Amino acid sequence: TYTYKQTSTISAIEPDRGSTAGGTMLTITGTSLSKSQTVSIDGVTCTQSALEQQMTDASSGSKLHCTTGAHATQMEPVNLLVSDSNGAASPDSAAAGQYQYVDLWSRRTTWGNNPPPKEMESIVISKGQTVLVDISPPRLHMVLIFEGHLMFDYTKDITFEATYIFANFGTFTVGTWEKPFYKKAIIRMYGDRLTPEIPNGGAKVIMMRMGKIDIHGLRRKPTWTRLAATAAEGTNIIAVQGPVDWKIGEEIVVGPTDFE
Repeated sequence: TYTYKQTSTISAIEPDRGSTAGGTMLTITGTSLSKSQTVSIDGVTCTQSALEQQMTDASSGSKLHCTTGAHATQMEPVNLLVSDSNGAASPDSAAAGQYQYVDLWSRRTTWGNNPPPKEMESIVISKGQTVLVDISPPRLHMVLIFEGHLMFDYTKDITFEATYIFANFGTFTVGTWEKPFYKKAIIRMYGDRLTPEIPNGGAKVIMMRMGKIDIHGLRRKPTWTRLAATAAEGTNIIAVQGPVDWKIGEEIVVGPTDFE
């Protein structure tokens, strides 16, 4: 007698990163997921799982919910394991089954059980640490990413202000090519002619030394075009050669034809 075993699959994990303190509720979407399966992330069990069957057919879409436990910060995502006696669920794609433990900027645990950085303080993202900017912090002085990883929460509008941002053998991420930042990110640098300069870098600067800076927004149709006719001073109508996909509320800047 042959017993058919339905293979489980994972199509998405939401959210795909959360606090090192644990307590993040995950929704794992896939097929043939069951509450009898166990979920673990890098050896840490994800508890309180329950099944939400979307359709009566077991092979159709289903969701598995669980709450993460505590774990050390991770520089890169790791594969989430959903398994039972039949084996482990297979991800639909390389990124579909991945999750990352990060230190949230807003949590005291990220800063040695102290409050998050105050205005004009300097901070260091140290080796092996990944910090997720989940709030808009006050204006900072020096942000040194020393062999660590500073990344923006792509589900929130973030404003980040500083005099220096220096990725020294570290990584600064505001969206990637594979997962662009789809909210609004503002990085505002401060300084004047009297601001001390970093050697070979300058002042009022975002700089990198043997590191990586990734800044990717949503890929859209061309965000710029040429005028189809002269834009008269004071007009509220312009003719462009197009095509564009400008949204209501966005700012349009009309530049001169040449230097004169």
